[in-house]
Amino acid sequence: EISDEMRGELFAKDTASLVAQSRALYGFGARGLNLPNKAKADCTLPIIQALAKELTPPQIEELCPHYSLKFNYEREPSSVLAKFENFCDGCTALRVRQLLLVSGSGSRSFDTVACLRAMRLSSERTPEIGVAFNPYFPTREERQRERARLRQKVGTGRVSAVWLQIGTDLQLLTEALGFVRELALERHQELRIYGSIFLPSKQLLARMKFRPWNGVFLSDEFLSGVAAAEALTRAVAEIYAHHGVETLVETDVRTPAQWAAVEQLVPLASSLGQGMAPLQRVPMGGEGAEAVGKGTRSEGIERDGTEATGSPPPKRVRSAACELRALDMAGPCVTPGGSAHSVADSANTSESAGLAAAFSEVSDHGYAECAGGSLVWFRTFDLRLADHAPLREAAQRGTVLPCFVWPKRRGQWALGVAAQAWLRDSLEVLNADLQSNFGSRLTLRSACAFGSGNSASGSSETEAMVDRVMAEVMAQLREGGDAEGMRNDADAEATDVAAELLGLAIETGAKAVLWHRGYEPEAERVEQVVIRALNHAGIEALPFPGHLLYEPRSVKMAAGFSSGHWGTLMPYLKACERSGPQPARPTPPPQCLLPPVFWPRSVNCASLGLAVQLIHADGSAGNEQGADVLSHWQVGEREAARLLRAFIDGSGLREYENRRSRADLEPSTVSRLSPYLRFGQLSVRTVYHSILDARLDRDVTKTFRRRLHWRDLAYFQLATFPDM
Repeated sequence: EISDEMRGELFAKDTASLVAQSRALYGFGARGLNLPNKAKADCTLPIIQALAKELTPPQIEELCPHYSLKFNYEREPSSVLAKFENFCDGCTALRVRQLLLVSGSGSRSFDTVACLRAMRLSSERTPEIGVAFNPYFPTREERQRERARLRQKVGTGRVSAVWLQIGTDLQLLTEALGFVRELALERHQELRIYGSIFLPSKQLLARMKFRPWNGVFLSDEFLSGVAAAEALTRAVAEIYAHHGVETLVETDVRTPAQWAAVEQLVPLASSLGQGMAPLQRVPMGGEGAEAVGKGTRSEGIERDGTEATGSPPPKRVRSAACELRALDMAGPCVTPGGSAHSVADSANTSESAGLAAAFSEVSDHGYAECAGGSLVWFRTFDLRLADHAPLREAAQRGTVLPCFVWPKRRGQWALGVAAQAWLRDSLEVLNADLQSNFGSRLTLRSACAFGSGNSASGSSETEAMVDRVMAEVMAQLREGGDAEGMRNDADAEATDVAAELLGLAIETGAKAVLWHRGYEPEAERVEQVVIRALNHAGIEALPFPGHLLYEPRSVKMAAGFSSGHWGTLMPYLKACERSGPQPARPTPPPQCLLPPVFWPRSVNCASLGLAVQLIHADGSAGNEQGADVLSHWQVGEREAARLLRAFIDGSGLREYENRRSRADLEPSTVSRLSPYLRFGQLSVRTVYHSILDARLDRDVTKTFRRRLHWRDLAYFQLATFPDM
């Protein structure tokens, strides 16, 4: 059988020739046509207008014009967006059903992802948008980056189709199609897939050897001769047919004989069985996508109602996807304790090896959600994406699964009601930011009392593994005199959090857990137990600095009186300056986060019990706790950055030295930054360097800058006197 489901690409240079070639290709039996945008001089909209006069309405509907941001560049992103939206408007008016949006070669800040995110044009005025995807990059890192970018594009809610680049690696193609399909399943969205092929000829092979197209990866076998190239093209086309991919012929076809030659290479899907059925499509764009960006209620975290999304698909689909992921993500395992960041002693070698083997056995039975990747453990003091060292490090390693664990049992320094309300809303905003920026999400876990059987993992194998590891960890702590039976609340919190994190790492197949270091005694206690538990299971534990300007234990204060009494601000400030260079500049968020194939179960925000609504004795609902406080604030990283800029660029910082005690005056000199620093939605390094970058006189900024050192001094005192 031969195929009647192929598209042709137009290669003519002038409008009259394009009209003639369009008629010819439709006459040969092409299902649709693609109109490239390969130069700045291409006036695509007038060409479509000319074609609309000559072709039938159904033929115009199957025309797919390309739109290159590179060849429609303007200095201001707003102008680039306006130009593209005008193009969309024009295509819709001409009844063009779809278009292909590409960034073009080279790098630019306003690329396809930025353009899709910035779009405000309604769906009624926008053709269906397709995006490009290249499965064939030669290195694993490049393929991971390409997949992450596709996830970002699809995550905007504006994408309806994926157009595959030409290539010849059949395994990479199969893996990529599996990834696209799993992405569509995850988003509950139908994504039409188009794949390109060449019609092999001696001239084509010679041209590709001498001057290959950018981003096109053809094997030596393909380039060795026409017969070999035809065999590989036929194999690619069979994979397309099996996966329901519509073929695009990227060869300049001018004659019926050439089209017939292509048809002989491309089988009908029916000749290979039914192929893959399309997925049900749900609306993802417009107001729905905008709501996710604002973070009102987002996928993966719900404050009330039903359980959050993210539960695993059927086991058959899970296994296939995990197998595909294992092919792409396989890499060397990092030995626990081998990193410069590791702070824990290695556990007994034979014991660790046995536990690591058991861990691998669990992973091989279908739990490897992010095999070879990392968990990023967000704490109550680092709820941001920028200047986040664990997140950036995890992004360099591979798959990233952000998570947050809230213990039911907490130590004496637990958060009060107002702080819990801030935390609850901050978790929702962080989850929305992860989704809108990276197509990622925040997995929430509630750490129940260890041994209660209420783990969120839902797997008896995982629970058995956690029980075994934690029993050995607690026994070690008792034998070493490091715990008195693990009886107090701080020890209970440490054990519960460690068990929950360990269970999540085992469940997802993570090889490392990364987090920002805490400095309160209870936070340090939690980390000690977490590190022991992870190392026992053969999982790398990586704590990072980042909550303070200076690490407390790196500051050495001389005894006696020196510009003030020991432990007061000025001696501490001078000791900080002697300890090394000034704090490093803050880092931007990672460029992309590679997500797991499947997301693990995530509890909803309501089940965490944060600032719960009071119920009166008569059963009526009382006020939501913390609501009065939050009515005066907007939580989140973006609001923190806005307040910082307003304080530094306005009169706040300039008047702080003289009016800092007058909160009643307008304009106010109060920065309003304290809660954002407390919950880490603004890093202290960002504030520090923003002040320096303002280039104001030292006498104007010295007091406010010292407030940052006062903050560090409090943690230094706590580290020095943990029982005070």
